[in-house]
Amino acid sequence: MIVVSDTSPISSLYLIGRLDLLPAIFGKIIIPEMVWSELLVLESNFGYDLSVFKTATWLEIRPVGSMEELLTKARFRIHEQLIAAVLKRVGEQ
Repeated sequence: MIVVSDTSPISSLYLIGRLDLLPAIFGKIIIPEMVWSELLVLESNFGYDLSVFKTATWLEIRPVGSMEELLTKARFRIHEQLIAAVLKRVGEQ
């Protein structure tokens, strides 16, 4: 499963030492460039070591244009699944 995340869940898990949960549960995490910029504040302003992010194979940083395309595809998949579930339910009646 691919997950698109904002800053709060990633930074919170990092700060409590449980960043390992993200790839363990979701596999790949995609963040917009703006989220990456916000995470870098932990390093520049507060001295946190973000090397775990910089070397993470499970983390992908994408420009906003790509994110919009990704979210559109995700919404389309959700609509497909919803339609399939409704059709199945109707067929059972």
